[in-house]
Amino acid sequence: MTTPRVVITRAEDDAASWQRWFAQHAITTYHVPFLRMQTLAPDSSWLDWWDRVGTGDAVFFVSAQAVRSAVHALGQARWVRLLQQWQAGEGPRCWAPGPATAAALHAVGAPAQVVDAPLTEAEQLDSEHLWPVVQHQVQPGMRLMLARGRGESSHQAQGEGRDWLANRCAQAGAHVTAVAVYQRGLALWSPAQHQAWQQACADGHAIWLVSSALALHGVPRLTNSPAWWSRARLLATHPRVAAAAVAMAWGQVKTCSGQRDAVQQAVMAWDDLPTIKP
Repeated sequence: MTTPRVVITRAEDDAASWQRWFAQHAITTYHVPFLRMQTLAPDSSWLDWWDRVGTGDAVFFVSAQAVRSAVHALGQARWVRLLQQWQAGEGPRCWAPGPATAAALHAVGAPAQVVDAPLTEAEQLDSEHLWPVVQHQVQPGMRLMLARGRGESSHQAQGEGRDWLANRCAQAGAHVTAVAVYQRGLALWSPAQHQAWQQACADGHAIWLVSSALALHGVPRLTNSPAWWSRARLLATHPRVAAAAVAMAWGQVKTCSGQRDAVQQAVMAWDDLPTIKP
């Protein structure tokens, strides 16, 4: 059996760890990013919130990019102070929708005991599966901050994204605020990435790994080749991504959870996976 090649569509920072991981499992990859990420300097209310944060409060980092951008925005002095609080058994909880975001928190020093993420056996990695893990923390009066992104044409200081978890927390009495710490834009391909796209399109065994429905929306603008994706195979790590791909008429759409082991298994057993139908 020919081992499929995987097309990693994540932005630069997230793609690198996936490329290393696939290489360890002898799976060849292309890197063809659909989005680029740019760290933003949040307004002063963001820093004010952190200066008053308490032990009963929490921050929901919606992605690994949100972690990196938030730490950059806070600055070294504030982040070191937070690390000291956590070492003393104080400070806010850190909520993550999946292992990649949790890993990003650990990479910048957040101890495991303050990071909450969906259980490893969770069927999907999203807010709905994070909620059972954190709902006992939500008390009337607690403060929850959403650190997230916004689109390249948006100027909303609070960012944009799904508010499902925020709404559940607000209904339980939490004071919820949000801030955009990074901006999403259409990828700007280097010559090497444009060549990788051409190679992946011509590769009959390539599987496009996509974890963001939003990233798919910009695909038609990335190239001058209309509907090239109608001949491509796409592996979605969430049903919402699969639905967006089916609506775009990708050639073949299948799905798995976002856990790396599950992704590897899906890649290796591609022919045995059910195809998502319109």
